[in-house]
Amino acid sequence: MCVDYTDLNKHCPKDPFGLPRIDEVVDSTAGCELLTFLDCYSGYHQISLKEDDQIKTSFITPFGAYCYTTMSFGLKNAGATYQRDIQQCLHDEIHDDLVEAYVVDVVIKTMDTSTLIDNLGRTFKALNKYKWKLNPKNVFLGSPPVYCSATSSAATAYVRIPQKSRQCSTCDHQRMSRTSKSSSVAWLPLVVLYLDWEKKASPSSNF
Repeated sequence: MCVDYTDLNKHCPKDPFGLPRIDEVVDSTAGCELLTFLDCYSGYHQISLKEDDQIKTSFITPFGAYCYTTMSFGLKNAGATYQRDIQQCLHDEIHDDLVEAYVVDVVIKTMDTSTLIDNLGRTFKALNKYKWKLNPKNVFLGSPPVYCSATSSAATAYVRIPQKSRQCSTCDHQRMSRTSKSSSVAWLPLVVLYLDWEKKASPSSNF
């Protein structure tokens, strides 16, 4: 279901809170022995709306009028609000360079395999404190990183999925030569967003 919030968004001031740079998030995983990928369940719907604001998300169906009690997709500041909340939840872990968070995707970086359990325990404790829910189908624990190779003519990014390999995207890529990638489907959105970001940032590149 899709609700058009065009009119509502016109009356909402823009939240200037920015999302992390995709290239910096991906580059930060270089040198890790293991990467753990977490996917936050139901995305924006984990964030409750103030009761006074719920009526503003109302919509009409053949069965009556309804409104959201949690943050809906399509709202102007949904992405910024979610990013601020997940960074607040994992503030200490991000500050200690243990975790990277990009909206619903969270990666736990393990530089030494012997610290994997401690890293998981610390991160899950923080998520549990804020009652953050995860999608178990998209959780990959302790995945060894693989690399994205690039050539001047045709660079291909590969992400290793358990028991098979899958090509996730193909493009001419000039800059990313040895950047760590994950071995899970959960990290694919970051790869795609990175390539899209660089395409927009480099008008002269041949994509």
